[in-house]
Amino acid sequence: MKECSKCHETKELTEFYKQGGRCKKCICEYTREWQNKNANKDKQTKKVYRENNKEYFLNKALEWNKANPDKFKTNLNKYKNKISGVYQILNSKDECLYVGQSKSFNARKNTHMTFWKNPSADKQHPSLYKNLNKEGNITIKLIEECSKELLLEREQYYINKLKPKYNA
Repeated sequence: MKECSKCHETKELTEFYKQGGRCKKCICEYTREWQNKNANKDKQTKKVYRENNKEYFLNKALEWNKANPDKFKTNLNKYKNKISGVYQILNSKDECLYVGQSKSFNARKNTHMTFWKNPSADKQHPSLYKNLNKEGNITIKLIEECSKELLLEREQYYINKLKPKYNA
């Protein structure tokens, strides 16, 4: 048994890392707080690290591609065919919740699904994803494929026509 120097709770030794006096829970909380306060600094540090270790990351990606050829082909095809257009997010009752536009629909769809599963990851629209989680299962459908030049105009058309619940 050991006492945490932060929360002062007595816990099993398995609740601590080998070095230091804080328990794993306190360290995780501190790390989350630091990352939230220093998001840009953290992002910049990671960017510099990746730039300084390009060869390592390239080799790591190549190894993964060789080890997972089916997944690699699937991912490649998703991003290879960039479809620009207007899409909608529907709930399980087929109610229009959100209308958006993207120059690369498949990539945007994947981003929405990631944030839907982890709403706190999106810093721009956290309330959208928290509300979408309340709606149950969602579906993302391409309404209209159009040129990049017409995206804003066509998105506004569908916002006016469908009157989605979460477009501000």
